[in-house]
Amino acid sequence: MSAATSKSGGLSHPVVWVAGLAWGLLAATRWAVVMAAQEGSHSAVIWHWPPWWLPVSVGLAVWLVQILTACWQHNWLARQGLEGPRTRRMAGLAWLPSLALFLVPMAEFLPPLYGGSLASLALAREAWPLAALAVAGAVFIQTRLAAPELIRKREEQQRRWLAPVVFILALALFAGVGARLTQVSNQVGKFMGGDEPQYLFNAHSLAVDHDLDLAEEIFLRENSYYLDPAKVIGGHGGWTKDGRWISKHRPGLPALMAPFYAWGLYLGQGPRKTATVCLWLLAAWMVTEVFWLGRLFTRREGPALLGAAGAALAMPGLIYSNLAFPEIAAAAFAVSAFRLMRSAEQGQWGLLFLAGLFTAYLPWFHERFAVLCLVLGAYFLARMHWRSLKGLAAFALPCLVSAWLLVTYFMWLYGKPFPGQEIHAQGAYLNPRGFWEGLSGIWVDAGEGMLTYGAIWLAALAGLFWLVRRRFSDGFWCLAMAGAVYVVAGLFADWFGGINPPSRYLVAAVPFLAVGLAAGAHWGPPRYMLFVVVLGALSLAASFWVMHYPSAVYGHKVVLGSGLQFPLIDNLLPAFIFNYKVPKVNADLARIWMLLAFVALVAMNLGNQRFGPGRSLVGMLLALLLVAGAGVAADRIGAGVLNYRNPAQRVVLWNRLSDLPRGGAVWRVGTDGVEPKALMELPLPPARYQHGAAKTAPDDPQALDISAGGKPGLFVWGQYLALPPGRYRATAVLSSPYAGPEQVGWLDLSENKGQSTLMSRKLTGEELSQPVGLEFELKRWATNLEFRVGSTGLAPLRVRAMNITRLEP
Repeated sequence: MSAATSKSGGLSHPVVWVAGLAWGLLAATRWAVVMAAQEGSHSAVIWHWPPWWLPVSVGLAVWLVQILTACWQHNWLARQGLEGPRTRRMAGLAWLPSLALFLVPMAEFLPPLYGGSLASLALAREAWPLAALAVAGAVFIQTRLAAPELIRKREEQQRRWLAPVVFILALALFAGVGARLTQVSNQVGKFMGGDEPQYLFNAHSLAVDHDLDLAEEIFLRENSYYLDPAKVIGGHGGWTKDGRWISKHRPGLPALMAPFYAWGLYLGQGPRKTATVCLWLLAAWMVTEVFWLGRLFTRREGPALLGAAGAALAMPGLIYSNLAFPEIAAAAFAVSAFRLMRSAEQGQWGLLFLAGLFTAYLPWFHERFAVLCLVLGAYFLARMHWRSLKGLAAFALPCLVSAWLLVTYFMWLYGKPFPGQEIHAQGAYLNPRGFWEGLSGIWVDAGEGMLTYGAIWLAALAGLFWLVRRRFSDGFWCLAMAGAVYVVAGLFADWFGGINPPSRYLVAAVPFLAVGLAAGAHWGPPRYMLFVVVLGALSLAASFWVMHYPSAVYGHKVVLGSGLQFPLIDNLLPAFIFNYKVPKVNADLARIWMLLAFVALVAMNLGNQRFGPGRSLVGMLLALLLVAGAGVAADRIGAGVLNYRNPAQRVVLWNRLSDLPRGGAVWRVGTDGVEPKALMELPLPPARYQHGAAKTAPDDPQALDISAGGKPGLFVWGQYLALPPGRYRATAVLSSPYAGPEQVGWLDLSENKGQSTLMSRKLTGEELSQPVGLEFELKRWATNLEFRVGSTGLAPLRVRAMNITRLEP
């Protein structure tokens, strides 16, 4: 058969042409801006199109690329030794998963026809890049599976140089993250929050005075390097009976950081920077341990490298490699102790002694890690190391000594052998009150849930079940270690669906979850790697977003609202569940996504390595329908996909409208007269941007009261918006007991943090009987735009509401 005959034979399969139509239609419809609207029981979808030639040209171009790809695919399969007719059939059927892409534009056209819910539309508009990535991955995997000789697995030789390379690469990665956070810190202020200054202050005391007594440092104001005295004393420690002031935070991490802190003092460098080197080393050690453990379980280096990459690149571990919390250190110590016990053979008491030291040190990071110590102790017994007297002594002796010292330490501090619930954050551990709220929220809460920024951990959990199936003991104990961290974190009484962004309490579970990636890559079906690719892309995108704008996650006030997240995951599993600060709503919404996650875990544990493009198509269709159905269910329970509180969604939409070439058609599907008002309005709650003597209104937490008699000045400012070109109206609702003709205040719009004023308007008492505003047009992007309210001091003012509305689509 000639090459020309082979090529034309491959393209004659009808699936190739229908798949090309699906890709072309998807590409063409992405140029339209789709806006959803809902008023009561009525709904509508409005499509704004560019000139017709643009989407048609793009659709045809993508179709041509698909045809050229199909030609290359057919020739590649022919070179693998497949006969002509079989090559044509396999090449064509491999494109079957592409037919699932027809569901994406269908979801955008049909909302009024299935009950008026617009959840599927929102998911389609936000998640289509991931759907396209999944389908492209499915076509690639099916093509490889069509050539049987390519899927034969072989044992790889273990190369000793790989582990040092993993360590060096991880160290370079975390140092780069540190450089980025330093850059951000220089722009917006100290990148520290929570308990970080307390740990650094303890490290300072150990490095300078070589003790834990902070009284002298407080009297000498040495704590001012990090925080003011009131914050040191207020709730973060106390006096002992012998007159020492001791922090309530455990000395384990400060003891590790102290030599690096002292190194910084010796060099004349910022000791915070050199202390961070300790965190880099601990994080790189943890990643290397994941590589070693994954290779130990699977006997292959490729899957082990995948697990290490997940541990290094995904949140929340990535950002905590640079933050002074004990989580990353506990993760490194715990996984190292686990691996050493797994590797130790009869009589290797040296490895068991090291495992005992690491286990014994864990409670000195935080008392909650004592639960990990108990699991590690049970694992020691399960591995039968107790049969050797030397092995038993090597592991148990450090643990017993550490336990005795810890109890003595607690007796000295608190007068009892273990701190009570009043010691830490006024909460309690293993409290059943928050059972459902905590255990679900810590995974899927939008603001802080682990899956929000690290969706790859769902694939890791699926892989852990493959480890259980193939190596029951290893899988069971890895699940036990991860579960111990999870339960303690989820059942903390102060947990509110997540209070430590992004799920700080789960960092210690990261290495045991990451091992699941290696297990799934080794034993799972081909679609498991597709699962990894899609969720991995999401996780990497989220990690890059956090590095671009860390204040959206940690450490600083988020100007646009608590829901600001990476755009691709705003409306995708599981990130559109917003943190309402209402546990019941969070729990109801989380229940839906937990069910969806359970279905995904089951699906990833079924199947085999055989060529099955039909099953791939069915799986893709079911996945799209399942996610869309879950979105509809979430909307029925509470504002899920259609919760437009996130201002970032509006600004992204306005940017799309600004970039849309003019001259195209407007299509409407649904009820006439229904307009997408919610999406065109950006609320700016006055209380969030109050300054000076303004006070939050006692009867309305969003409103602001400005008293009379003060000096004229601005009292509401600081939104610092970035708006695309377009026509807008800035509106404020004010009231005052004075209704006369004198000026009581003013409105203005400024740019570049107040450096230039775009326009202003004086307000008299007579004008406050109705909303007042400013209409303006931006010819270019506006940066750091502020909508400001000032008062002359003549009369009291109440600022009830403020918003900016886009006047044209």
